[in-house]
Amino acid sequence: MSELQHDIRPSLMPVSFIKGQQFTGVVDLLPDAIFAVDLEGRVIAWNHALETMTGVSRTAMMGKTSTEYTTALYRERQDSLVDYLLTGTREIGDEFENISVETQSISAEQWLPVMNSGHGGWARLDASLLLAGDGNSYGAIQTIRDISQKKHTERALKRVNRALGALSEVNQAMLHAQSEGAFLQKIVDIIVHNQGYHHAWIAYIEDAATDRLRIMAYAGLTNDARDVRTICQEKNFGCGPVGSALDTNTHFIVRNIKRRHGCEKCWQHATDSGYKSTISLPLINDDTPYAVLNIYACDEDAFDSEEVNLLTRLASDLTFGIISLRTRAERDTMLSALRSAHDHLEHKVSERTRELTTANTRLLELDRLKSMFIASMSHELRTPLNSIIGFSGIMLKGMSGVISDKQREHLERVYGSGKHLLELISDVIDIAKIEGDRIEVFPSHISLKDIFSEVSAAFSKQALRKNLTLQFENAHGIALFSDRKRLTQVISNLVSNAIKYTEHGSVSVTAAEYFELVTITVSDTGIGIMHDDMPKLFVAFERIDTHLKIKEGGAGLGLYLTEKLVTEILKGDIHVASEHGIGSTFSIRIAKDLRES
Repeated sequence: MSELQHDIRPSLMPVSFIKGQQFTGVVDLLPDAIFAVDLEGRVIAWNHALETMTGVSRTAMMGKTSTEYTTALYRERQDSLVDYLLTGTREIGDEFENISVETQSISAEQWLPVMNSGHGGWARLDASLLLAGDGNSYGAIQTIRDISQKKHTERALKRVNRALGALSEVNQAMLHAQSEGAFLQKIVDIIVHNQGYHHAWIAYIEDAATDRLRIMAYAGLTNDARDVRTICQEKNFGCGPVGSALDTNTHFIVRNIKRRHGCEKCWQHATDSGYKSTISLPLINDDTPYAVLNIYACDEDAFDSEEVNLLTRLASDLTFGIISLRTRAERDTMLSALRSAHDHLEHKVSERTRELTTANTRLLELDRLKSMFIASMSHELRTPLNSIIGFSGIMLKGMSGVISDKQREHLERVYGSGKHLLELISDVIDIAKIEGDRIEVFPSHISLKDIFSEVSAAFSKQALRKNLTLQFENAHGIALFSDRKRLTQVISNLVSNAIKYTEHGSVSVTAAEYFELVTITVSDTGIGIMHDDMPKLFVAFERIDTHLKIKEGGAGLGLYLTEKLVTEILKGDIHVASEHGIGSTFSIRIAKDLRES
């Protein structure tokens, strides 16, 4: 039984034994719209709230049958929940959502056109049998409660979550893409099959003068793909949202296709395919559109501002991925040509070698610029995520008003996903800064004991939840001149990893001084590492295959970043010793004074 049913039914039970005027009087006191029918389906109660909602008076409705009262509710004849309840039918129509059927009651959600002064709205419907004192039914009663705001909030959160998920997956796909065609198909598959949009396609401008486009990738089509290809290649395609987006160099949204007028063939195809809203996002390079990403949704009024911001970022990242792949393809073509010339034209070895050197220099510069780009985008990447995390946290604390358990569950998912993505972005940005020589070192006089205390406070609750003992020892009196932030980050990464892969026992952190060096060791009694997996430890995006892999999650960047920080920032080294099934020990050795390293 839902939370809402618990809310309503206790108020109905006392009147289920009352008939006649007294029954009508009690029902009239309730704030929700309510009507009741007898066993023959004739109206025996029609309260004041329902009079206000439908504009139909109690006097006009008393004694009327299903045809009249459902027409008052729906503006047309259709079955209501009390009809299903009285006839014993349990096959509820698909015009209802979130249906719950019990022996003597049915609950569901439905769009009612009579709500909100005829503008329509979402309602929670609860129908229950009316029971006499002897336990026999003498009719049924139905309540109608306005949940439009709740549905709006749920759908807004769902839309932001799916756009955020699409953005995250697209960036992952960009990191692993090998060819442009496969990359484009992967993107539309993510948008449709992974994130729940109804249909998506990417088209390149083939002839700007005639608005001719060439479909490169598509997913989610319910009709023959050739229909869309034909539509996209007609001259008058510019009258639709795609043409508007390409003309204005910005996104174009149609939130309700039925209300749009334009190319009849475009709208008819979308309507026939079940799409109710769409967004066209131009892909722009050097201020000139060269392609378009079109996304369809099956719900009306989709693509609010937060969702559009995320999808606009997705389009920008897609452009960057395409250009990177083309640059890589050009590089591969050049290298292949140089190798062929070297093999077959001996006298041009010197000339081709110079070209190869130039190409390699360009490649390194491109890689460096890519890392610089990611590093410089830290603010742009983090700002929208911090907004999502911050506002989700505000709503979870109830500062924006009371939320339901279901809303809290959705918000917690949004909040957790945002935190996870922010951590992933921070790791990627740190790696990019290191590889692009843009990370700055800020050495200062620090106490290792203070760092141990900070890390202990950060992870004590996590260890406690897993019933693990977390110990920090031997840091007293050890002072360093090093980068406090990066050293804390390294120790935190190692402790987090140890807790994550330790199911029982303990995690201990110790320190020791050896002349001008300090060794910090993190040991655990976890699952350990197999010998064949040891080479994978400090490789980006590599995760060891264990039974905790799916449960614990992760992108495979933690140890890779840790090794980079230790060797390139803290000017030290890192070692690992492990026995499968027994535990692991990670040791870092760094200089006490960075000025002397």
